Amino acid sequence: MYKMIEFIKSEVFVIILTVISLTCTRYPLWLLLVASLVVILFCVRSLEEDNAFKTRSAMWWVQLALFFIFCLLAGEWFSYLIFSESNTRKFKWDNVLVPSVLYVVVSLISQRGGLAIHLLYMILLLVIAAVMQGMQLGLRTYMEAQSKVGNVVKVSALNELYQRKLNQELTLKNFLADKNARLEERENISRNIHNSVGHSITAAIMTLDAADMIYDVKPELARERMHVAQDRIKGSLESIRHAVRMLDKEAESISCDDFEKTLLTVADEFAMDTSIKIRTTFTRIADSVQIPHEHVEFLTGALQELLTNGVKHGNADVFDVQVISDSSHIKLSVKDNGKSGFNDENRDIKIKNGFGLKKIDSYVRSCGGEMAVTAVEGFRCEITLPLLKEEKDG
Repeated sequence: MYKMIEFIKSEVFVIILTVISLTCTRYPLWLLLVASLVVILFCVRSLEEDNAFKTRSAMWWVQLALFFIFCLLAGEWFSYLIFSESNTRKFKWDNVLVPSVLYVVVSLISQRGGLAIHLLYMILLLVIAAVMQGMQLGLRTYMEAQSKVGNVVKVSALNELYQRKLNQELTLKNFLADKNARLEERENISRNIHNSVGHSITAAIMTLDAADMIYDVKPELARERMHVAQDRIKGSLESIRHAVRMLDKEAESISCDDFEKTLLTVADEFAMDTSIKIRTTFTRIADSVQIPHEHVEFLTGALQELLTNGVKHGNADVFDVQVISDSSHIKLSVKDNGKSGFNDENRDIKIKNGFGLKKIDSYVRSCGGEMAVTAVEGFRCEITLPLLKEEKDG
């Protein structure tokens, strides 16, 4: 912006100086020609880059030559003011001193006029050039101050825009994190309700069916079975309440002893309701293993799911349940003697289409674990979950 203002000022000054000089010169056409070359030179100078030192230096000598010819053609003292537009940075005061010094030197060489008049014109040239340079310096200072203010405003606006964008990104990330947390909670509720409630209701239905079959023969035993089924349904309602309460419960770690007792309770209740045989084996490589509460909920539900599937879909009546735990992993293995219909070709399709197995596989993958399914002389499912350090520390 400042370079544009400086260019316009120089052009206007040369035009005004040329118009005044035309009233005094005896060579108006030549003066107009030189003035036109000076104007063209100013245009080229305004387009030059500041780092083009060699080009700028050569151009400075050309413009000094044109200025000198302009002064000789004009033949008047005021024409030397054109040297104030030399705009060189070689000396600090050259644009002020050069017009008056050159005028005195040329006047003395040509021996025109008296010394007093030369001194007067020299002083006038010095004063006018000093005023012009002072105005130019003031304009430069003002423009630099405006530029600094503009830069401060621009930086402030950019910082505000960046801060606003950062706040928007943080808000979006928090929203997505909350959304993912809600989805994960919904997934946990769905899995827990399916695993706990579904199996309890299935067991209650099976108990009621058994009671119905023996009601005419053994009414007391049938009534006892119906009471058991009633307790199962009440337990299902409690499981629903428990799943909802889990939303507000902090994560906890459970010892291997408590976890084994929980699995034994599930196995014993299921065996009592279905009259099947369940053999359990627990192997601990490290005694101080702590299992995350969420893993306990999942593995308990997974055991119920695999037991129910074995009876419902494979007609199994014998199960082997094994749990192996060390300092970094826990593995649950459930094998039955049923006919599942699984094989290497349809395994992925059956897992994908089966709601229970699909939920189990999804959770295992999300935790970085592994699930292996085989169907050799029955059905076997092995679930391996990693125990993170922060989870173990409780």
